[in-house]
Amino acid sequence: LDASKTTGETLRRTGTKHQRLLAQSQRMQKQLRRLSRQVMTERENDRRMISHDLYAVISQALIGINLRLEHLRREAAANPGDLDSNVRSTQLMLGSSIDIVRQYSHEMGPTVLDELGLIPALEILAGRIEKKTRISLGLELSTEVEMLPLDKRLVLYRIAEEALTHASTRPAVDRIGLSIRRGTGCIRMTVRDNGRVASPTRPSRRQRSESVEIMGMKERLAMVGGVLRVTSRPTTGTTLVVRVPCG
Repeated sequence: LDASKTTGETLRRTGTKHQRLLAQSQRMQKQLRRLSRQVMTERENDRRMISHDLYAVISQALIGINLRLEHLRREAAANPGDLDSNVRSTQLMLGSSIDIVRQYSHEMGPTVLDELGLIPALEILAGRIEKKTRISLGLELSTEVEMLPLDKRLVLYRIAEEALTHASTRPAVDRIGLSIRRGTGCIRMTVRDNGRVASPTRPSRRQRSESVEIMGMKERLAMVGGVLRVTSRPTTGTTLVVRVPCG
């Protein structure tokens, strides 16, 4: 009887200890999510500030120089020669610099998302990826997504940005699709590609890297109550499905 009582007491203490450790683990997970949310929010705010300053200051300076060069080119029109060709060459370089500044500014903080909405921002993103990779990228975007709060639309944009970038670099990919539709109580975003997928039994370095990126996507989605599912098959490619609650 004493042995049974001792065993019961030991089990009770062990159970209590496990419950305490479980509760502590859950508190730590909540704290980590809260800290992660704060870091991501601050990073997005920093991106917006830097992108605004970058575009406002540097672009204006480059545009001013470009206008000055145009004035010089017209003055040199009466005296054709090296001056005219040099000015034209410099203008081309400045134009390219302005495009680069605009691209980095957009990547760091897509101001068009604030000004025009998620759909125009995604169209610009898709156009840039198509131009860079020559991969066909189809879009099916429901305007209902614009009813989401800005923080959720920003999360969807960042997820789409990462997903499209990864999809465009997969072996043998020549077609990518991005769709956004209204689901039951949620907005559903799907990214599909027909790229070649390695065997799941022997994950490549690329796949291991992507798994880390997917963890980051899931963490970002958790901030707004969203979920992510990814499926990859050798015959059909990779499909990424995101669900974000409405409201």
